[in-house]
Amino acid sequence: MTVTYTFINGTVADADEVNQNFTDVTGSAEAHAHDGVDSKATPYTIFGDGSDGALTVTSGTTNISLGVKQYSSITISAGATLSTTDSNASEPLILLCLGSVIIDGTIDLKGKGKNGHAGQTSTSSNGASGVSVTDNITTAGAGGAFGYTNECSGGGGGAGASNGGAGERSNNNLSIPAGGTGWFSSLDLTAVKLKHNLVYQYHPVSHNGSGGGSGGNYDATSSGSGGNGGVGIIIIAGGTITIGAAGDIDCRGDDGGDSTGDDEAGGGGGGGGGSSSMRCLGTYTNNGSIQVNGGTGGTGAGDDGSAGGGVGGAGNSSALQIKEVLFQ
Repeated sequence: MTVTYTFINGTVADADEVNQNFTDVTGSAEAHAHDGVDSKATPYTIFGDGSDGALTVTSGTTNISLGVKQYSSITISAGATLSTTDSNASEPLILLCLGSVIIDGTIDLKGKGKNGHAGQTSTSSNGASGVSVTDNITTAGAGGAFGYTNECSGGGGGAGASNGGAGERSNNNLSIPAGGTGWFSSLDLTAVKLKHNLVYQYHPVSHNGSGGGSGGNYDATSSGSGGNGGVGIIIIAGGTITIGAAGDIDCRGDDGGDSTGDDEAGGGGGGGGGSSSMRCLGTYTNNGSIQVNGGTGGTGAGDDGSAGGGVGGAGNSSALQIKEVLFQ
């Protein structure tokens, strides 16, 4: 038995072909494994099995753990929020749904990705890099350098799908704190092993953002802290996906922090944005917003115009309607 995916753009691929293409791209033997289910032997459904029941958030904030969730339906009402208490996270939120997804409220994943580095409180200290995602596709922003001539640099921005921005420097003799390298900008998919990512063109790819670097500190109270990265999201629905006018999916990275005190220190780099991928068998409608921006860099302080942190790299956002899934 094979599973055939037909996409709204006319592409048709069976599971064996999809797996082979993925293996060709990644060189990964893990391409055939989806939560322990081999689609060569089992009619694997990309919509999950509904084992987590119906997810209904009508008011307030409901927190869930990150990773793979398998719901029968998903409804987030206006004014309600779905979020997570997870932090410094490597894994995105993957929502598999047998039925339809309605988002009239908020999915808040802002700043839940990899941590930015704390500001430097010791004087004459270089900044330090934020935390990178663990698969090494996305790197964190480098820390800002300090200068012994009363000058400092801001921390580099953490990466999302795109590169993080370099930190600014107030003097050309200082090193430039590099931003992180984005997974999409480098087109390096060799380490992509997220669950359910069969082929990049057809199936969703998502990543969390990396943390921003801290600024260098010459003699201020503290340099700016790097912003945390955002968490990415994947939604695959057997029905429709509808994001209402008030609906918001927030995968942004946090802003870098400003330096404190009146003396020389650099601002922190912004956190990288998480990425979003939407796939549905029914109609995809987005009248709301999906935010995947990286955070802005913090402001440096000092008489010599110490520099600010780099902006975090933005995440990637994609949506594709699946026309039909056939089990033959």
